[in-house]
Amino acid sequence: MKTRYRSTPPPALASRPALASNRVRLLSATRVRLLLTLLALFLGCSRGNADSQQEARVRGDIPMGQWRVVLTVPGGDLPFYLDLTGSPDEPEAFYVNGSERTRVPEVTINGTALSLFIPSLNSTIEAELKGGELLGTLRVVKLGGIEQVIPLRATYAQGYVYSVPTKTEVDITGRWSAQFTPDGGQTYPAIGEFTQKEQKITGTFLTPVGDHRFLAGEMSGREFYLSCFDGGHTYLFKGRVDDDGNITGGYWDGLTWHESWVARRDENATLPDPYSLTYLKDGYDTLSFTFPRTDGTELSFPSDAYAGHVVILALEGTWCRNCSDEAPFLVDVYRRYQDRGLDVIGLMYERYRDFDRAARQVERYRAHHAIEYDLVVAGFADKKEASQTLPMLDRVAAFPTMIVIDRAGKVRKIHTGFSGPGTGAHYEDFVRGFEALLEGLLSEGSSGRR
Repeated sequence: MKTRYRSTPPPALASRPALASNRVRLLSATRVRLLLTLLALFLGCSRGNADSQQEARVRGDIPMGQWRVVLTVPGGDLPFYLDLTGSPDEPEAFYVNGSERTRVPEVTINGTALSLFIPSLNSTIEAELKGGELLGTLRVVKLGGIEQVIPLRATYAQGYVYSVPTKTEVDITGRWSAQFTPDGGQTYPAIGEFTQKEQKITGTFLTPVGDHRFLAGEMSGREFYLSCFDGGHTYLFKGRVDDDGNITGGYWDGLTWHESWVARRDENATLPDPYSLTYLKDGYDTLSFTFPRTDGTELSFPSDAYAGHVVILALEGTWCRNCSDEAPFLVDVYRRYQDRGLDVIGLMYERYRDFDRAARQVERYRAHHAIEYDLVVAGFADKKEASQTLPMLDRVAAFPTMIVIDRAGKVRKIHTGFSGPGTGAHYEDFVRGFEALLEGLLSEGSSGRR
């Protein structure tokens, strides 16, 4: 019997598009299930990688990432963060303190051993991974070349993590008038400026001779700490807010220095004008000296090399916290104004009496800050001894001190101390004012670069 074909397909053929559509839906569902399976496998591998990393730490390898480091100083724990990046073969490291990241120029990982060295500050961290923790020491050089050895321990942590949140009863955001009293020393004024967000606190203390750089810490109840570690300086502040809203606290630097302090809120608190603290003795209108460069050759002032130029004499030390902030500022100023007749001479007062050791440290400082202006080894890092090297001054009140000399060779301004980037708007105000001073002095006559 012959099959007759009609103009319309039979019912079985008419249903094929619907069957095809069903197959597409089934295939799509299969693909979804496959993708979900692959995603699950991927996440499982990620968890496996994290587990493997944990196992690697247990085996004794030093993992890259962030470590919460705690220095043990007389005032208690001084925390900061160590950020290890790269690989064990080509590692990089940064000390993280609040908003500041300090790069460590020399980093070595040898098996379970870690070594971190900042030549310009002559500070070294050496640690060994034991039981999942880094245990070791910080070595820093103090006055007279005396080395302090501070114990440390570090635990691995992803991200910049503060301690477990605790209840805070007060907020110290604002401006505080403070009085600091060193053990066996004279009381001096300071200003504390803080910002608190829940338990986290950032800020700094300003003093007549400089600031305490970037401080970070936290509040617990009515008690708080603030600390700073930038590779060479170890500052720990602790305070308690009493029922009247005033603060009583302590300040520790390294293993031996301690000061007590008190503070009260005062949005109008001020400090002495830094241009008024150091001056020339009667009968003098300029300075003169001869000091050795790091290669032993002598540099004299005044001399033909600086005649007709505006000159900044910067009294500094490689160990000085505020000098490390001032140096980048001077490097920038010198680069921008040298062709208009500006010179800078860094008079370095070091913690070594031995010239060769002092000169080597000054050259490390030069390399770290990319300093192109003249540096000399002027003496020992003691204010009384430094005052004897420049008898025209009433005294050397602080490191750093900047002495600004005009084109005629006369001292026009003396700025004591330095408030760096950690002071925020205060630093910006200083930069604007100092650059205006230079513009005015450079416009007095003209003397191009010789």
